[in-house]
Amino acid sequence: MKNQPIPALLAILGLLLFNLLFWEQKLGINLPIFSVFLIGLAVYVHPEKGIKKEFYYSFFGVILTGIMLCWHHSNFSIFMHFISVFMALGTLKNKDISTSFEAVMGFVFVYVQAPVTWAKAAKERQRGNKKLTNLFSFLKLAFIPFIVFVLFFIIYKNANPKFDELTLSITDSITELFKDISFVRLVFLFFGFTFISVAIFKSYNQLGFISAEDNLLRKRNSNYAKNLKSGMVHYTDFKNEYRSGLLVFAALNLLLLLVNVIDINWIWFGFEVPQEFNLKSFVHEGTYLLIFSIILSMGIFLYFFRGSLNFFSANKWLKLLGNIWITQNVILTISVFIRNYHYIDYHGLAGKRIGVIVFLLLTVFGLLSLIYKVNKLKTTAFLLRLNGWFIFFTLITMTVVNWDRVMAHHNLTHDNPVEIDVDYYLSLDESVAPMLLKNINIIEGQMEAHLKRPNKEVWLRYTNINAFKSQLEFRASNYLERLEETEWPSWNWADSKMQKTTALVTSVNSNTP
Repeated sequence: MKNQPIPALLAILGLLLFNLLFWEQKLGINLPIFSVFLIGLAVYVHPEKGIKKEFYYSFFGVILTGIMLCWHHSNFSIFMHFISVFMALGTLKNKDISTSFEAVMGFVFVYVQAPVTWAKAAKERQRGNKKLTNLFSFLKLAFIPFIVFVLFFIIYKNANPKFDELTLSITDSITELFKDISFVRLVFLFFGFTFISVAIFKSYNQLGFISAEDNLLRKRNSNYAKNLKSGMVHYTDFKNEYRSGLLVFAALNLLLLLVNVIDINWIWFGFEVPQEFNLKSFVHEGTYLLIFSIILSMGIFLYFFRGSLNFFSANKWLKLLGNIWITQNVILTISVFIRNYHYIDYHGLAGKRIGVIVFLLLTVFGLLSLIYKVNKLKTTAFLLRLNGWFIFFTLITMTVVNWDRVMAHHNLTHDNPVEIDVDYYLSLDESVAPMLLKNINIIEGQMEAHLKRPNKEVWLRYTNINAFKSQLEFRASNYLERLEETEWPSWNWADSKMQKTTALVTSVNSNTP
């Protein structure tokens, strides 16, 4: 660490900046400003050479998500910005980290151990400083007696009116002394200090439990030959595991082939929703079960292709069956995607439906990486590294799109207005309110079409366009009123545009059904 006074001054500067940017403000341009300050602070205070590429991956996420949250201010861009910052600080503080999962855990690890870090830093600071040593010794000695004294003072003051009257002037003086100090403000500043301390103080314990080795190396066990001769292990045990793998993959391939043939014939081409067919159950329950089966398949595949079986000279058929099975799982994933597509085509877009699509994309990449692992003899650690960073880059790329706006636009132009969930519009971000108000006649048409469905249950909460419009205007007005109370640190382009294009509605009944 640099000279001791410098981190202390930087901590004070950080607290002043934190107070300026966030006190009584909402998240906006203040978040990326403070994030870059924290990361710059961590690099400055601990300028160790050889910053790893994992930090630059994370920092790219900080910049991209910071720009996007200032642009369209989606909740997802804010969430991914926090994750990116945590990863950047985690990789800076833990030099052995190589996966995105470890990067997040690394930050949590450093953050949780912050009190221990403060104590150790204070102990290091007082070495050779007699005044500080005496001060800390006195504070440690006086802390418990002071707490006990205050506790019993409060008890006696409330239990004895005469004692309360006698000590009233003392308590009034203390109250007067601290009347201008906000307890909430102190908690707020302490919260900010916890993040600043992560950047300033060094980590006393390193996190990094995933091997950095990418290539699978054959490690010969010197005891294996002895155990083989003594009869403690048998070569047939190894052969039996290989045969077991052949039988498992052969049986599962036949089973999955039948499922895939059914799905291709039924779902892929010319699928139509039959009358009285429960599409929701078909998609939700079926999709979750199929996703579970794909994840289970990955686990079984990794189990058989672990350790020595990768180097078995006669494992050609096992690899072939394994590769076919993973390929069939890719086909199954496509079938799950098509199920979700039919659901979107029938009911419109929603957040969870987009989430399923992204999850399936990540699943396909994960399945293909399994084939690469086995054929190129890569480690499981390599697999975790590759997939972890692919997940991270996929998620930060998603922040480029304002998904609430995409969902609103898609559902407003949907060619099946009968099944559009009009209530879902009200769960979207307030920034899409101008678009919804501009197309209120389309929403009214979707309501009317839903009510005219023959022999079908009405599941919409809002079936009156005036009630819907009032609720939409109420949410937008409340949001605009909150924006009026904020200053420049809360600025973002989406809110700024909304303030210019949407008028406040003050006479709205919030309890409209």
